[in-house]
Formats: sequence, structure tokens, C-alpha cells
Amino acid sequence: MPIGFFKKLFGGEAPEKQAPSSRGASSEADAVGGAVEVSGEADPKAFVEYIVGKLVSAPESVKVEAQRDGDSLTITVACDKGDMGRVIGKRGKTIGAIRSLAIDAAGRVGIRNLQVELQD
Repeated sequence: MPIGFFKKLFGGEAPEKQAPSSRGASSEADAVGGAVEVSGEADPKAFVEYIVGKLVSAPESVKVEAQRDGDSLTITVACDKGDMGRVIGKRGKTIGAIRSLAIDAAGRVGIRNLQVELQD
């Protein structure tokens, strides 16, 4: 249900919830909706954590930290060295897209300056 996630994050109507799948106790949509909302607003840190977690082969190794200073936010992403290429993408296009979407999400909650950094 990633489309519902993006609609919810960027202001569209979220589709109706589906019944839980046989893979687990809760559906992916429930996990995403709970992780992204903070006081009814989009959380850029959770958004970056969700996207990077879906890109890498070992999502349990992904660590995302956020440091807020006034109206600026720095999100630091750490993952396995083998997965770093997936996060960066060809010529940095993947990390560039993640940064663009995170900046838009941050702007919706009043954060004027957002940095997404990759940690070695």
C-alpha cells in the first residue's frame, strides 16, 4: 500500500484499509500509517526510515537519527556498506529523490531546512 502512504503524506485521500494479509498480524498499511504520523502530521524521519528500509536487503540494520535545531532538521542514515550503493543509486539519483521527498514532507510540518546525510 505505498500509494496510500504517499497520498496520506502529501495530502490526498488515503484508500480504504484492506483486511490484514496472511503474512502477519497487521497489514503493511497499518504499520506505515502508524510510523509516519506524529500528532497528525507527517514525520520526515519516519518517512526516510521507511523508504530506506524498503530499499536495502537488511532493513533491520538501518539506523536513522534526527537532530533538530530550531527550524532545521538533519537526518542521518546508516546502513550496511553493501546496501549503501542501493541507497545512493546511479549518480546519486535515489538519494536525491529521497531528499526531495523528505524536504517536501518537512515543509508541510514547518521545517525550513532539511539535510539527509549518509553515514559511512
